[in-house]
Amino acid sequence: MIAPSEGLPPCVKIAAFEDRAVLLIDRGKCQKDHGLRSRFGIRYGHINRWVESRVHPGPRVPWVPVQEQTDDPDEAQAAFDKGAEYVRTGQLGEAT
Repeated sequence: MIAPSEGLPPCVKIAAFEDRAVLLIDRGKCQKDHGLRSRFGIRYGHINRWVESRVHPGPRVPWVPVQEQTDDPDEAQAAFDKGAEYVRTGQLGEAT
């Protein structure tokens, strides 16, 4: 796994390897507007590019296509784990 820029805000969790990444955004840990309808936003997939965070100046974050949203912390963690498995293996598992 590679580490993105230092200083990620507490509302963002990222795992990345080669050209794959997963991000978990938790609005409950942040007062900024992340443009989410739900508390949690999960993005995972092939990294299209690294971009400056539009919400938190400073850190660069991977831009990846798949996004899920939920208010349930267990669903958010399960989606992050699914994305982390994709980051690790390069294969998306079957939906459960």
